[in-house]
Amino acid sequence: MLLEAQAGAGKSTLLDEVVAAHDGPAVRATMRTDTGPGALRTLLRRSLASSGLNDLADRLDQVPAEAALSQVSAWLEEQQEPVLLVLDDLQRADDAAIAAIADVVPTVSSPHRVVLAGRRLDPRLHAAIGSGAEARTIGPDDLRFTPQETAELLGPELVGQLGAVEIATLTTRCAGWAAALELAAVRLRGAAEAGERAFGREVATLLAEAVTLPQLLERVLADASDGVRRAVAQLAALPWFDEELAIAAGVGGGLDALAELGLPLEARDGDTTAFPDAVRDALASAAPDDDLARRASRRALALGDPGSALAVLLAGRLDDDLAAVLAELPAVLGGRLDPTEHAAAIASLPPELLAAHPRILVHLADTYIVHGQQADYRETLERARRLVGEVDPTDATLPAESLDVLAVELSARMVASNDDRHVAEAERLADEPRLSPLARARLVGAIGRARASTRSTDGLRRGLRDLEESIHVFDRLGAFTHAIAARVVAATYVAWPLGRYDVALQLLDRALADARGNPKVRVAVLPYRAFVLTDLGRSAEAEAVLAELRRTATAMGSAGNERSAVFARWGAAMLASQRGDAEATWAACHAVERSEVAIDTAEGAFFLADAAQMLARVGRDEDARRLLAAARDRDPGTTPHVTAAALTVAAYAGDLDTVEEALREVAGGRDVEPRERWRLTLLHAYAAQQAQDPRASALAAAAFEEAAQLGEAGLPLVREPVATRAVMDLAAAASASARDIVTSRGVQLRLLDRVEVELDGRTLEPTGRPAQLLAFLVVADRPVSVDEAIEALWPSGAAERGRERLRTVLRRTRRDIGALIERHDDTLRLVETVRSDVGAFLEAARAVRAGRDHGMAARTALALYRGDLAASLGYDDWAERAREQLRQQALLMHDAVAELAESAGRLDDAVQVLRAALALDPLAEDRALQAARLLAEQGRRASALQLLTQTRQALQAADLAPTGDLERLERYLRRDPALEAGSTSAA
Repeated sequence: MLLEAQAGAGKSTLLDEVVAAHDGPAVRATMRTDTGPGALRTLLRRSLASSGLNDLADRLDQVPAEAALSQVSAWLEEQQEPVLLVLDDLQRADDAAIAAIADVVPTVSSPHRVVLAGRRLDPRLHAAIGSGAEARTIGPDDLRFTPQETAELLGPELVGQLGAVEIATLTTRCAGWAAALELAAVRLRGAAEAGERAFGREVATLLAEAVTLPQLLERVLADASDGVRRAVAQLAALPWFDEELAIAAGVGGGLDALAELGLPLEARDGDTTAFPDAVRDALASAAPDDDLARRASRRALALGDPGSALAVLLAGRLDDDLAAVLAELPAVLGGRLDPTEHAAAIASLPPELLAAHPRILVHLADTYIVHGQQADYRETLERARRLVGEVDPTDATLPAESLDVLAVELSARMVASNDDRHVAEAERLADEPRLSPLARARLVGAIGRARASTRSTDGLRRGLRDLEESIHVFDRLGAFTHAIAARVVAATYVAWPLGRYDVALQLLDRALADARGNPKVRVAVLPYRAFVLTDLGRSAEAEAVLAELRRTATAMGSAGNERSAVFARWGAAMLASQRGDAEATWAACHAVERSEVAIDTAEGAFFLADAAQMLARVGRDEDARRLLAAARDRDPGTTPHVTAAALTVAAYAGDLDTVEEALREVAGGRDVEPRERWRLTLLHAYAAQQAQDPRASALAAAAFEEAAQLGEAGLPLVREPVATRAVMDLAAAASASARDIVTSRGVQLRLLDRVEVELDGRTLEPTGRPAQLLAFLVVADRPVSVDEAIEALWPSGAAERGRERLRTVLRRTRRDIGALIERHDDTLRLVETVRSDVGAFLEAARAVRAGRDHGMAARTALALYRGDLAASLGYDDWAERAREQLRQQALLMHDAVAELAESAGRLDDAVQVLRAALALDPLAEDRALQAARLLAEQGRRASALQLLTQTRQALQAADLAPTGDLERLERYLRRDPALEAGSTSAA
């Protein structure tokens, strides 16, 4: 549909009715002055997010601004549910935006609909709509109100005081214009309140001659003072205003006084107000005066709307103020600007102002980096550095802004070089007292990363302290984007290599929490969380994180999805390698190798070296050697990881000479990360043992002691199970840590959906009573008496016979699986080293109930809950009770995640989680009602009704009656929204 008519003709009224009548999601973007592709993308993203279509909104950030509409069109092709796309006030779009719209509109096909609206529409838009059977063009004459529509607009009270002839005459006098009729209605209501005589005079005046909107506005303001008239014109020039700005403009009574004058007001976001567009056009001065513009700009910044702040200053041509705002833009607001919108504001500044405020370009660079535009980020920082020129940072006359540019540009250079060459220079600059706190924090963080690049223990520890200091400052300044990035760097680049696994997980979890469900951050952080958990042998949790990564990535567009899928495969290869599954390890490594996505900073050498080690561990020697050769070819010489991989491949081949040559290359292991040093020692011991070298025993003991120093004595069995089992007995002779592991080896037990035990790199599938006893002890979550266990497993048998059976089961468990169960007198319990997916799930659920890391814990619990307690465990009373209790906990986790998603405006996510909960419990009418309401909020009435129908049928099948709430919501959803919209506008 193409809708073209002058302001006040009723376009907005019609669009409201079209949107209300549409049964499905509606995306509505209203153009602002000189809207280009960047601003159009921002408007589309905001509209999508407000409609709960966050998946698509996030996709738009993954593509250039010019491709945003094409991304919307591609998304529409995937949707069966009809979507309405409304682009309004297109007379304000620039040529590039019009061209993009004209190109994309013809690609949108049924069942979806596009409405293009504006006062004057470019011929390209007329051509794009075309003249097909489904195309429709609506002009001013089509929009004119009929007498019946005028009566609906006036409402029953006024219609009761007017005759049909008078209503028809009023419609004719106002030429059927919606804006004029609405304002006439305001005048009539005010006169009616004043009395019958005043009402009669107003009717006579309105019916005497043709009435235009400007004439009506003139009558509204007839008794207003010149000061109030000027104030109204000033306010009409603003994108929005509030009580404070109305008073500042000169309306002493604020918004109430404007309403008493009879001027129509529209509510906007954040308790702000504006005049309808037609009224603004008729009343607005060219620009607000300087003082009001400055006040409006400050108010917009205070309300978190930097776009409006810039627009007001641009309209008033207040270059000095605009430059000051751009130079002092808070970090928390920079991310809310579209890069194109931000760059356009900067382009309006005179060159001398930009030269005086080079920090402006630093903020623009940050906007680019938030939107993933790396090339623009680097180019903008280089431009800022050129503005500053060759200067001495210690020069006392150097402006503070120039110092900030030097600091940020140096920070970027240090990150790019990935070495510590510039640390001394950065430390001198960081000591400059005029440096802003934000710039200093960025510099200190870059110093920390540079120090950590040495991979030495001292460098990593000092680097972690620097990064923690910078994170503290970022948090204090509200620079959340910088804080999130610094936490991820500190976790993955410093804490994890240092072997500080607990710190790494805490940093990653805080980054995820601070991202408030942002899928871009989640898909960036989740792989590292999975890798750390895999290192620790917490495979059930790692699998759950990788599963969430795959699910989250589906909403990220092709590029984001492919990168996330590659990381998920990499994580799957790590898990398979530790389990000794050669085929799964090779398949996952092969998938990553064939991908063209860049996933490491060493030109792919890091992954290839890692894959070579994983394949050597599972006996795929030829593949391991091939990938090692490829890693050497690609190695830019910046990572000792390739040498460590050569050592690993040689160790599993029994080549002691090559192992020791590799050790010499990495200074006996000192050049590799601390978390890896014990592993090289262990593999050295393994190669020595195969060569019958007498040093093997001492080396093996040293490896276990080095691992224990990291606080994770069980790492050898997790990371290198084959080599560890081979040298463990040698190590136990001289290592207390090894002896402890020999007596209590770590075990991972899975009970949700299937029963599996991971032990020493092997995966076992216990069945029968041994599996049931293990499961019973896990779900009990405490030591249990022998009598309890007998009653659970053999409820109808005699006590003595039960004890004999239990002894038999304990023997079978020790023989076939291992010493996983301890018996003390008449009490049974699992050994401390047994971890289970049920235990991890219950711990996460407890954290949610206690309010600890609520969001992360709930999502972790859901990811762990792959299904009910395994069917192979049977359906005895204890198992059924456990299934039901776990299912109820899972439902509570669904509720928690849905609540978080809804509060963040992610309605798609909330509906998806609620649907998953309904799959577990189809009779949960309250969840069905919540999901249906969210669908209705998105405009998806048909989907909401379908969901309610399914719930009604499930309840009836269970001989349960739906509540009145369900019936009322069904009636509401079956109403005619177009008629209701008309009656609402009439009121």
